[in-house]
Amino acid sequence: MNHIRLVLTAICMSVIALVIESVLLPIGLPVELVPEIVLIFVMYLSFFQTNAFGAFLAFLCGLLVDMSSGHLLGPWAGAYVLAFGLVAIISDRVFVESRTSLSVIAGVLTLLTHIAYLLISMDPFSHILDASVLLIGKAITTAFVAPLFFPLIRRMLGFSLGEKGKIRKMRRTISP
Repeated sequence: MNHIRLVLTAICMSVIALVIESVLLPIGLPVELVPEIVLIFVMYLSFFQTNAFGAFLAFLCGLLVDMSSGHLLGPWAGAYVLAFGLVAIISDRVFVESRTSLSVIAGVLTLLTHIAYLLISMDPFSHILDASVLLIGKAITTAFVAPLFFPLIRRMLGFSLGEKGKIRKMRRTISP
């Protein structure tokens, strides 16, 4: 997939995810139960696009979230780049097709990105205790939803996993 198409795909996926998240709130769903779909897409990128261009795409997705929030420009972008880097470091050691590993990574990543956002944007000590219910609720919801969205994102993008995906498939067929 060429770079321009991947940038446009990242923008479209982020906008679609933000629309889905904003539609769930007026329906009456509490904020704690709205999953971080853009973060799931960044997590997908960090598994299959582990290079500088993938970090740029994570930054772009975070910038779109910042623009949609109407607050500061940059905290979510920084938090998503941090999340991208953390998952990219361990991406070769994680079996992506396992729902359990995706759930655990998504839950932990949600907690870390929200804490990074609080550290970057405001005084974290006064807001972490206030936002603890929100953090835990979003982490659990995102962990539950992430294994459902990964195959959907793969089908929506419509491109092969690349060299890393082929290596993972070979390891899985060789291993007992």
